[in-house]
Amino acid sequence: MEENLVNEAPVGAKSRLDELKVTEQMRDNLLRSMNWMMFFAVIGCAGMVLLLILALVMLAAGAFVDMADGGIMLGVGLFYIVMVAVYVYPLKKSFALIKNTREAMNGIQDKFEQTTDDLFSIMKYCGIMTIIMLVLYIPFMIFVLLMGSALS
Repeated sequence: MEENLVNEAPVGAKSRLDELKVTEQMRDNLLRSMNWMMFFAVIGCAGMVLLLILALVMLAAGAFVDMADGGIMLGVGLFYIVMVAVYVYPLKKSFALIKNTREAMNGIQDKFEQTTDDLFSIMKYCGIMTIIMLVLYIPFMIFVLLMGSALS
């Protein structure tokens, strides 16, 4: 059924997807958007490195501080390491998307197909992470409200 929806064309339009052409404007827009994707990927890498440095500092400092403060610092350091791990997959796919899009715009059909797979993977990952964050946000807000009311 999904195949039928993809192949249906508006009245008067060509219905064959194999006749789809990439115009010069489409090509330019894709290549320019990859420059922005590169910017975001580089910023993501810089953020990942900073988080990793902060994690190592927190872990090292937590080992030399008394038990109460040290435990908090170790927990924060481990949280930062988890955040670094969360960044790895989308950054890897972002660089693959950039590379494959640039090669696809030189006429390599297989790379164009890989580009769409990379884009789908990035969007799926972002969607799943958004759902996870929304699910975690609600109990966190309830916890904060309960702690706030308990302190007052």
